[in-house]
Amino acid sequence: MLVSSILSLALVGTLAFADRNITVEDSDSSISLSGASTTAQPCTIDDNGNITSGQAGCYNVRPSNCTENATVVSEIGHGMSGFKFYGSAVYVNTLLNWFSPEFNVTIDGETTSVQGNRDSGAFTCSMLFQGTGLDANSEHELSVIITGPGLNSTLSDGSVLTQFLLDNIIVTVPDDARSLDSPASGSASSATTSDSPATTTTDNNGALSILGSTMYSVPLVLLLDSALLLH
Repeated sequence: MLVSSILSLALVGTLAFADRNITVEDSDSSISLSGASTTAQPCTIDDNGNITSGQAGCYNVRPSNCTENATVVSEIGHGMSGFKFYGSAVYVNTLLNWFSPEFNVTIDGETTSVQGNRDSGAFTCSMLFQGTGLDANSEHELSVIITGPGLNSTLSDGSVLTQFLLDNIIVTVPDDARSLDSPASGSASSATTSDSPATTTTDNNGALSILGSTMYSVPLVLLLDSALLLH
């Protein structure tokens, strides 16, 4: 007798697992900063791609809609002093340009030196660092500190630009097991996208906890039953 179990995705009540990304904005209380900080406001750009007048102190950011603002720290030896989280991956998104400095990025005690310069005169929304393959069930701690001028940070007049502009941090967390209400039409599916903003709190140890989140479209990893041949 041939007994072959069908794919779990064809059964009601099948379990599926997915990762989801949580965006933590630069102003979130779970992010600790050292040194003086200010807010960078991107310049408003007209239909012809030109910066409109009357915006003293604005930051030329391209594309102009890639961020609403960023937190700026400019002192060497300072930056993001700490961010605690649970997750399997973390991504630090910043505003970088040709003059951006060098950073030490430390996660769980391991430090990586990162050059921030990018081939752009205007600031661009760029990922400065990614840490992957983390234990999702353990607490992690991340810091980003300005260590000195970058490859192009020293200007012709001798002045030095050492700005750290934090846009946001994205944390990848595993989704809980869920029940599929109807049979799937294929071997894989995608998570739906929710418009609800990420909601974050901190526990007594300052670790990031997720209460609600923005769900990104990521592949679901489906559990498949193996086929059994019985005689």
